[in-house]
Amino acid sequence: MNPLLIEYERGVLRVEGVSCTLFENQNIIITPQNSFEYQVVDDRQGAHDFRQSIEINPPDTEIIVTTSWFGEYPLFYYLNERRLIISSSILHLCERMRALKIAIELDDTAFHETLIFDYPLRERTLFTGVHKTMQGKRYRFRMTAGTREIDTLFVLPFDRGECKQDEGKVLSQAKDILLSLLPRNSIAKSSPVLLPLSGGLDSRLLACLLKAADIDCKAVVFGPSESMERFVAQKVADSLGIRVDVLDLRDEFYKNYGTEVTLLTCGLSGHHHCHLYACLKANQVKAGTIVHGFLGGEFAGASQPVHAQQYGMSKEEAFERFLAEHVRGKYAWGIISSDHQWQIVNDLKKIIEECCSENLPCHFDEYVHNVDRQFSLIANIFSVSETFGCFVRPFANKDYAIFFNKLPFRFRMDRLIFKKACYELFPNEFRIGSQSQIFAKNSTRGKVEKIISSFISKASFASFIISQGRFCLPNPKAFERHRKVLYGVLRKDFFSAIDMMGKKTGMNLKPLQSINLRNRTELTAQYRVLSARLLV
Repeated sequence: MNPLLIEYERGVLRVEGVSCTLFENQNIIITPQNSFEYQVVDDRQGAHDFRQSIEINPPDTEIIVTTSWFGEYPLFYYLNERRLIISSSILHLCERMRALKIAIELDDTAFHETLIFDYPLRERTLFTGVHKTMQGKRYRFRMTAGTREIDTLFVLPFDRGECKQDEGKVLSQAKDILLSLLPRNSIAKSSPVLLPLSGGLDSRLLACLLKAADIDCKAVVFGPSESMERFVAQKVADSLGIRVDVLDLRDEFYKNYGTEVTLLTCGLSGHHHCHLYACLKANQVKAGTIVHGFLGGEFAGASQPVHAQQYGMSKEEAFERFLAEHVRGKYAWGIISSDHQWQIVNDLKKIIEECCSENLPCHFDEYVHNVDRQFSLIANIFSVSETFGCFVRPFANKDYAIFFNKLPFRFRMDRLIFKKACYELFPNEFRIGSQSQIFAKNSTRGKVEKIISSFISKASFASFIISQGRFCLPNPKAFERHRKVLYGVLRKDFFSAIDMMGKKTGMNLKPLQSINLRNRTELTAQYRVLSARLLV
């Protein structure tokens, strides 16, 4: 990787990571090829809204950063008076700051936000003064004044409950959009194509589209040995006649590769999220193109809460509901200062204001999940994995996003229209159940499956508590063994992190290391304490 770095200080401009010649009176535009590789383009044709761009304007001493509408690639900056540092790698940016003897300190509020949400909100990173750009924005840095202006160019739209639509017509439109996600010429046939195939709806559809486009690909599935995900993915692959390799997701990967991912992303991704990177690196998997189902579920209603149909909900009611459901019950919220609570609330208010500039307040909950979570967390999970191949994200498509995201509540609930469209297009593959529900929910076998799954889940957690982490009954419906790993290969590091971060922040984090019922919902916070230890 050769990360981009742009440094501007009092009229002196330095660019690393791209091959370009800077002329005093000539603008240049830089666009990314992947998360780290950037190139200079001749004109704005390369700076469309699917790709972010950086325009360097020497005559006006301005640098303009325009991010893509869905936040394709992470980009970070530090601005202090007339010094600006921009980099595609937060690690690279921090290293440059240290070389310039600029102090780097932990942003306590950002750390608290990771304990609650699993990511720092808005532009925050875990370091004070180091910011991440947000999607759908234009940043204008005026270097003679040392100022920054931010304009919002795109806000993800939801339905407003205003019109009723014919299901047949909507279904027909949905099928057309799904079939257009993967044009035949979008992937070079000479390039090795890899598909992470979980057996879920999104990767399954991509497998079908690749087969329909006559694009030869190899699929991989990974997870613990007992996971039903392997079984489902194999059935889908067999139905399509494509090869699938099963990659073990071993417990020790979370220690070895989790530490690596945490350092590469400076804590924006961590041990909890290292599965993709770990499996690809451990097995030395390389591909020209990696086709991924990123954003397929989010835009089609996978995270839509029931109250998203309460179109008359006020902004105050939506905000209070969110705090009650996602914030106040968290352990971290109860032990941080009122000032830090205020800062977190203020960050959330920025999100609801942006959401409500286009949408109704009832969509605030989903907006936080689909927008802030996507760019603060998911984009950084992908960025470090770009070393194994160029990612193609077919669902990151504006037509797909706007169509499915704006569907009426009943069409998005449980991804109704998406599922129906997929089934009509590829009935053989979509007859196969998913890991979470092998048999149809309304069938007798489906109801029995639900009861058994619930029992196994509770029994698994009970075995974990009774043995105080020494044993955890395997759960075929679980995607990963996070609890077992935390008190297994990561136990020593985790307990050390509790002590270190408690002293660093002045917080009583000791209760988080206990194995009890309360901590069943604190797994995110536990892993975030572990990751933060590496950064201080």
